[in-house]
Amino acid sequence: MSLFYETGLVNRFFAQKLKKQPQPQRNLIERNQDLILKRLDQIQISNEPYYIENQVRDCISEIATREGRSNLVPANGEWLSLWSSRPNLPNDFRELKDHLLNIFRIRHDYLTSKKQEEHNLRVKREMHDQQVKEMEWALFKRNKDLILKFLEIAERKVSILDDYGDENWAVLPIEIDTCLRKIGHREGLSFHWGEYKKWRRRGIDRPMLLPNEYRLLRNFISRSVQRFRKMKI
Repeated sequence: MSLFYETGLVNRFFAQKLKKQPQPQRNLIERNQDLILKRLDQIQISNEPYYIENQVRDCISEIATREGRSNLVPANGEWLSLWSSRPNLPNDFRELKDHLLNIFRIRHDYLTSKKQEEHNLRVKREMHDQQVKEMEWALFKRNKDLILKFLEIAERKVSILDDYGDENWAVLPIEIDTCLRKIGHREGLSFHWGEYKKWRRRGIDRPMLLPNEYRLLRNFISRSVQRFRKMKI
């Protein structure tokens, strides 16, 4: 008899022995993980009184029905506290109740916290947008003369048609930068333009190289050109 054949017999022998050994019995919670997870996924944000307790009660009802324990199914509308005070309530169902209360509350608290964070971010974003608009308007009022002069110059240079009859939009970024530097100088905004101008000369726009104040100015001036041209049409 070959060694491989003998090894195969030994392996089959132990496999059969293992099959005959009693498997560890799963407890109530382990047997009903699918129902628990399904109910957990259905938890929503709610201000309804005893919302979590009612979800726990309904989940217990499903599990008790599956387990064939009709005597433990909560009555329709029965409070969880009344169900918990039943005499001779099995320990595994008491443990189930405590487990469900814990994980359902954690889920509900997480959803509530996430919604509050999203609300705070939205409010913060709206406040920032409002501040930006106020800053843009203040910049315009302080530098109205320069911006109006820029609009006239940009309109005149862009309107010059080339031999193909096209407008000269290539000049606009140059004029925007010129106006930007003049406003920045007036506002006392110090910035070294070397790196930004180097990329501009290569035809590559990198506004992220500008300080926030300059990006704000640039966006405002660029939009002003479009509005100014529409007004003249």
